[in-house]
Amino acid sequence: FGVNEEALFENEDDPYSIALKTYDEVNSDLYDLGITPDHLLFSTMIDTVAAYTSSDSIERRQRLEQIFQDACTAGSVSSMVVQALANACPSIEMLKTMLQLRTWPVESVNALPREWVRK
Repeated sequence: FGVNEEALFENEDDPYSIALKTYDEVNSDLYDLGITPDHLLFSTMIDTVAAYTSSDSIERRQRLEQIFQDACTAGSVSSMVVQALANACPSIEMLKTMLQLRTWPVESVNALPREWVRK
């Protein structure tokens, strides 16, 4: 996509920085609103990271790993999250590692650990 990642962090008002800040606020329920993150939030954030980082960047790798881990912890891994992750991962090997799979594609989210998809 050709986005200069260093420039993204110079301006806290750019869309990527706002998305990251909002994600952290919602994920931690910063304002005690009783908000529970769901598969829509996680898949949207995965798409956002993919749009604003280069495919071979450490930033993308780390953000994808963290967002996916948050989705797993929340029990909110859906087919939408898996598809967003598949589109965003720079390699099939990274995707298979994150999903703890030996092969790709996965036929169903039912093939994933049950605690990841409980909601």
